[in-house]
Amino acid sequence: MPVITPGMTKFRKKVQLSQDAERLKEILELKDRLQHDLEYLIAHNKIKDYPDYMSLFGDFGTIDYSKENLIGKGSFTKSYVTNNPATGEKRAIKVINMEKSRKEYAEKFLPRQLNILIFLSEHPHPNIIKVNAIGKVVQHVFIDTEYCSMGTLRNYRSKIKTNKEFNEDQTRNWLRQLISAIEFLHYYCIAHRNITPENVFIMTNESIRLSGFGFSRFCYDIETGTFRNSSSNRDPDPFLAPEIIEGETTDPKMGDIWSWGAIFYYLVTGDPPFNPTQYISKGIKLSSFTFGPYHSQRVSTNLSERVSRLLADCLTSDPTKRATLHHVKAHPWLKEGEPLPVAT
Repeated sequence: MPVITPGMTKFRKKVQLSQDAERLKEILELKDRLQHDLEYLIAHNKIKDYPDYMSLFGDFGTIDYSKENLIGKGSFTKSYVTNNPATGEKRAIKVINMEKSRKEYAEKFLPRQLNILIFLSEHPHPNIIKVNAIGKVVQHVFIDTEYCSMGTLRNYRSKIKTNKEFNEDQTRNWLRQLISAIEFLHYYCIAHRNITPENVFIMTNESIRLSGFGFSRFCYDIETGTFRNSSSNRDPDPFLAPEIIEGETTDPKMGDIWSWGAIFYYLVTGDPPFNPTQYISKGIKLSSFTFGPYHSQRVSTNLSERVSRLLADCLTSDPTKRATLHHVKAHPWLKEGEPLPVAT
């Protein structure tokens, strides 16, 4: 074992301080950015404001709005696959109709989402969706991203009909990539808050991309140097943590750990860990959910008991007792095997 001298210790501390200073600088930069509205982003050339749709199509390429090219749809959003006019490469275009969206979304959540996407495009991670450009025409915002031809984790899991088709190595690789993306976001004090199978895309080489930043938020208080809690009532999605659905004021980063565990359980069993709608309809608090013998038995069909314990730690209703990101990353199951190549 090498001897660690006082000089080496001092050098390590100096390096750590340097890294922390650089990180703090970037966090402060992100905090300032999140105050910017659409007009500011347009004025500072972060988003291009086009006078008409023909001008936008010159940069984004002509968008074929036919049903065959529609790859995603929300209450006020639609996503299409199209080709880059310069390279012919396929990419995805998300169209947000601000007139149809709620006022709170257009004025609060959309600017926050765009600021975070712009920040992430300048600080790329191999498992976070790559944003090529953002444009605005009248009341429509266009987000140009890389195209993930294999669909989402929802598409993948729906094709698995039997336990025999479950691929442990592939599942482990995707979960490693997903926790890496979450760790990257948390490093910059960003909580995703909407990690669902529909928001995790698969590339042709089967590396994954985390997307869906519509409800992400910055969660660090610069003045106190502490992480900021948040509250936000959400629809009862089974992949969201109970405290997020019920609007409790808690650390939003812990909600991302729940979502990681819920996706893990879903990839193994084909089902989410619980149905929050049933709890709500019966007047039962979501925080009463327990990862019990039924869940462990379903997981153990494909994986060992120690994996069940990891999932139980991630799917703990009390966020203060939930597994931390460090605990998840250190689990032996995630360290088994060799990681598959990750696209850059």
